[in-house]
Amino acid sequence: MQFSQFTKPLLAIALCSASFLASTHAQSTTLERAADSGTARESVGRLAQNIVFGAPLFAPNTQTSAFTAFNPNYQIQRGDYIRLQIWGAASFNEVLQVDAQGNIFIPEIGPVTVAGVENQDLNKVVSSKVAETYIKHVKLYANLETAQEVKVYVAGYVNRPGLYGGLASENLINYLRLANGVDFNRGSFIKIDIKRGEEIRQTINLYDFLTKGIVPLVQFADGDVIFVHPIQNTISTEGLVKNAFQFEFSSEELKGSELLELTRPDPIATTAVVKRSLGLKASVINLEMNEVADFTFLPGDRVTFSADRQKETLLVKVEGEHDGDGYVVMPYGATVGDLFEQLNFSAFSNTEAIQLFRKSVQKRQKDAILASLQRLENNVLSARSATAEEAQLRASEAELLLQFVDRARQVDPLGQVVLNGENWRDIRIEEDDRIVIPGLSNLVMVQGEVNFPNTQVFRENSKLKDYIEFAGGFTENAEKHRVILLRANGEITVVKKRLIGSSKFKLNPGDEVIVLPEVDKKYLPVIRDLSQIIYNLAIATKVVLDV
Repeated sequence: MQFSQFTKPLLAIALCSASFLASTHAQSTTLERAADSGTARESVGRLAQNIVFGAPLFAPNTQTSAFTAFNPNYQIQRGDYIRLQIWGAASFNEVLQVDAQGNIFIPEIGPVTVAGVENQDLNKVVSSKVAETYIKHVKLYANLETAQEVKVYVAGYVNRPGLYGGLASENLINYLRLANGVDFNRGSFIKIDIKRGEEIRQTINLYDFLTKGIVPLVQFADGDVIFVHPIQNTISTEGLVKNAFQFEFSSEELKGSELLELTRPDPIATTAVVKRSLGLKASVINLEMNEVADFTFLPGDRVTFSADRQKETLLVKVEGEHDGDGYVVMPYGATVGDLFEQLNFSAFSNTEAIQLFRKSVQKRQKDAILASLQRLENNVLSARSATAEEAQLRASEAELLLQFVDRARQVDPLGQVVLNGENWRDIRIEEDDRIVIPGLSNLVMVQGEVNFPNTQVFRENSKLKDYIEFAGGFTENAEKHRVILLRANGEITVVKKRLIGSSKFKLNPGDEVIVLPEVDKKYLPVIRDLSQIIYNLAIATKVVLDV
């Protein structure tokens, strides 16, 4: 696995930001930077946390457009453009605009009234008029090219109410997107009125589109109002379901059969736990799956679907140097030692360096890294500077740190459980554990802040310092007071400066040497966090990120 090189100038610039970062000026400058992409980033964050059914309709990358030709009930109106093609005894191919009298004018034919004609009947109406002049040998095709431009109000519980321009046949969802979508915390997805003056022309339920593919076909006119009502009753689902979302409903209660249709539980789900809060009292109700359809759910219920069954066996993936199968089935409660006895090692297996990777450990490592990155980001965005000039410089430097934070968030830990000590055989196996059996190796890898990162042949009597020198020695930016040594089994050793050149410290074949960058101690407190994050990333992911 390869490591990226630290770039000294970039790191130095980023580290400088810690001593002076931000001021009232720097803070506002940096926050403006966040605001430029803020709406999209905030929307994505809300989608991740809010679990509102239908929220992706208004995600930043979702694209919508007008669908003039696909609304058969659209009524042609003044200002629309119609493409007319005639061939045979007469030839004509032009785009005609519907005039103030509601007509299009066809040479040799005269005016044809089309205002009020439904889109699906347009071709028939024009053909009838042309047939009055050309009885035979003439064919034609009339099609709505572009609808009239209109301005529509979007009001109610949307993120940015206002007046928006579009086409008379424009998609309702597109108008809502122009208003930055329904406010997930306050707005309704199931009650959206289309109003013309005091008249409610149509009430739209977006669930019809989301669950049945029914597109809300609406013809707009200048001054129409799209009004999003307040959010109605809600219920949330999670666990073993296809749709783990917050759902909205208009009645005082929701039948279990309707909830099942919306949430689509996985076939392996066996129970549903209902957490219900009523006034000052809260209760928990356990349901078998065959009881859910007939159960009556109330607003505010939170339903968790799960597989409440005792596991009999566990599936473990086995990789690396061995002669057995890629997967091993073990009885529930089995230990690593039990699994060890089932493995078929080859003559090249390194049985002293068995590696265990676990999803639950990976998640805990990820959570810890994200928490430390959040603290670093908060420090960067909330620090202060004394002058406007200093604030501008600090904001630029802070940008480097924020880019580092963004990239660090994308790196996934390995989730390795180090199998060392006397009791490693007693570790119980978990579902989806992954065992890696390394092959016997006679190599030592040297990475990080050395001039020529490389992989070297293991030498029995060589010191750690010798391997570093064979990699070109430390860079000017190297942390020379401590070096990380990763053993083949995942064990981690931090080698202090006094032992780097000592013959007392022994390397083994398959070891990996990581030299981290030196961090100037005067750049506190931000750099203390940054130094620890870089260290944690190197240990948990075997990846070194540069700033």
